Amino acid sequence: MDLIVFVLFAQLIVAVGRPILKGKLSNRFFRFSWTTFCRLGGSLEKRKKILAQLISWFNFWADCAYLAVVILLGVNIDHTATLRQARYRQADTTFGGNVQPDPVALALLCEKAGADGITVHLREDRRHIQEEDVLRLRTQIKTRLNLEMACTPAMTEFALNLKPHSVCLVPESREEITTEGGLDVVSHREKVACVTGTMNAVGIKTSLFIDANAPQITLAAELRAPWVELHTGAYANAYYSDRRAAEFEHLCAGARQAHSLGLVVNAGHGINYANIAEVRTIPHLCELNIGHSILSYALFYGIEKALRRMKALINAWTLPFHLVVLW
Repeated sequence: MDLIVFVLFAQLIVAVGRPILKGKLSNRFFRFSWTTFCRLGGSLEKRKKILAQLISWFNFWADCAYLAVVILLGVNIDHTATLRQARYRQADTTFGGNVQPDPVALALLCEKAGADGITVHLREDRRHIQEEDVLRLRTQIKTRLNLEMACTPAMTEFALNLKPHSVCLVPESREEITTEGGLDVVSHREKVACVTGTMNAVGIKTSLFIDANAPQITLAAELRAPWVELHTGAYANAYYSDRRAAEFEHLCAGARQAHSLGLVVNAGHGINYANIAEVRTIPHLCELNIGHSILSYALFYGIEKALRRMKALINAWTLPFHLVVLW
């Protein structure tokens, strides 16, 4: 094999090693290309041209696959505990006997139905999820555990002992029903920097739950938080109003900025079976964290159907690409 052919194959290796989805195709495509090259008749120059064309075609379809990367779904199971606490707040245990529903049991069902991760928020007032729930989740689930938490010394210590896959720093107010608005990283820079640095040091991924505002995103990158979760609540609240388009564009601009700064872009809050058709088109999305709408749907149709329908809606547009490139 002469030098030019070697260079062409070196280019092929580089091409297939870029995004993860391209990597899934590399071995199969390399074997196919090499077999084709060896079996083709004609001159060496003709075969080199055909090989170059194969590489070009591969890059085109692999780029399509890269654009069609599956958006992950993290399921927030907090409100399973809300229902339990409504009746059994004073019980001596958080599960077993008459105490139900069990958030851990639901988490396992979510995993079975295809959840990519489980999210819980251990709030200061312990209004729903309890410490025992989180500890049991850590030992029983097989996917990723994402712990939403406030930037407090007590929660930092708890997370360090728990060692979840990731933590998401969120604001907290005892007066709110659920988390309203993103974390103000600019106003609480020192606290956020301290927690983020502590988590980074022990290998726990940190996500900042923030509004899609330029100063917040810029500071998130400066503080070396690997992930941001864009707060989609304002958009969800405006979905049936004339503010919807502006709120959506605000999210898209924030996602583009975060991606340009090297941040992994997640999103969550108020996402449901209606607005997901638009939310899923926010650029550079890696994961969506959804809870209330999935649990609400599950009351009527069961958690398996609720979760699988949401996953199908999130990634429906990627199916044609994956059927072609993952043959």
